[in-house]
Formats: sequence, structure tokens, C-alpha cells
Amino acid sequence: MIRSSLFVILEDLLFPPRCASCGARLSVPAGTRLCLGCKDEIQAVSSPFCSICGDPFKSRAGVNRTCGRCLKALPFFEKARSFLVYSGPVRELIRRIKFHDDGHALRALKEIVEESFGRPACNGDAVVVPMPLHRARLIERGFNQSLKIALQLFPKKMINRAMLKRIRNTPSQTGLSMKDRERNVRGAFVMGHYKCPPDKVLLFDDVFTTGATVNEAAKALKRGGVKRVEVLTVARAVRW
Repeated sequence: MIRSSLFVILEDLLFPPRCASCGARLSVPAGTRLCLGCKDEIQAVSSPFCSICGDPFKSRAGVNRTCGRCLKALPFFEKARSFLVYSGPVRELIRRIKFHDDGHALRALKEIVEESFGRPACNGDAVVVPMPLHRARLIERGFNQSLKIALQLFPKKMINRAMLKRIRNTPSQTGLSMKDRERNVRGAFVMGHYKCPPDKVLLFDDVFTTGATVNEAAKALKRGGVKRVEVLTVARAVRW
């Protein structure tokens, strides 16, 4: 143990650690993967938010309640929750994981979640299903970032990477309106055939933007026989 600690200190002295988000040099020994400036910028998603879709309300007064959009049309999932606001260092960490397969950023994101919220709780009978990529996108990128993050946060035995398939290689959702996003992902997912499908699935993704993608995925799971779908994402784009 002493030898291991001395090795870490020596490694930090020879190769000074840098912040996984902004790249600033960290104090030695670092003991963390983020600088204090980036840590201070991180925001948790906090109440009041919609009790169904989890979207935070602009007004910070009041309690959790159902938002107007969910009152107008209930989503296919029972509830959605997110840990962090998708901005600043969190956005940069996810970008580095998604486009550069950055292991340093991946471990930093895990540390943020576990330090702030503890290890995500999930009932023993629930199955964790990471949001799948289309085969062509998976070949192009080489990995699924949602699966990578899920493996950091959940026991491997709880994760089912084959239950949900993306059968349409849809264009990027960036810049699309809510209606266009819904149209873009329509029919994009299918659930594999299960003689006894699980009662509950925790659908996991990196970012919740408008909810169009997770809602379409939840619809496929419901059609496949899943009774309850809950959504959990690392981050959420706040629209105000």
C-alpha cells in the first residue's frame, strides 16, 4: 500500500495531472481529476422539476409537479431524472468522452456523480439498458458512450446491451425543433423478442435534451412488453 501511494506521488511529480475538463495543471498530489474552478461551475439538477419528465421549472419557487407538456401528452416512460445540468465542465467532459474516448474525462464524470449523489440506486429486479447506437454509427465511432458511462456507474450484471436495438441511422438531432426531433427518431428503435420481458427497465443515456429520443426508445420497450420504463441521464439541457 505504501509503495503504491509513493508511486502515485512520484507519477504526479513527473507527469503533473491536469484537469479533465479545462486542462489546467492540478496541485500535486491532485486527489481529484477536476480543478476547483471547474468543480465550482458544476450544477446539479434540483427541485422544483416536473414529477414525470424531470424538466426543471424556471421559477425556483414551489414543489415538484407535472409540467404543461406532460399534462398535454404523457410520455411513454413513467419518469425521467438527470444528475447534472448540461453546461460548462459537464458538457466538456461528455464531449471528450463521446468524440475522443477520453478515459480521464470518463473517470472524472464518474467521480462527480458518485461524490455528489452516491452510486446510483437501482432495484435488484430492474434492468439497465444503455441507449444504443445504430450499427453504422457504432462502427464509425468504435464505442457507445452511454454504455461506457453505464459500466462506470452500475454493476455489469445489471446492464443489458442487447435488449434495445437502433434500426434506423438517423441524422443528428442538433439544431432540430422538438417536432422535427420527434419525426427524426420515429421508428428508430425495436426491442428484441423476449418470452418473459422484464417488468421494469432503467433506460440510461448521457444527455437528456428534449426527450424525443428516450421517449421513442421507451415506446419500443413498452411495445416489447416492458411494463415500466424509467429514464436516467447523466446530464440535462436546461431550456431556460
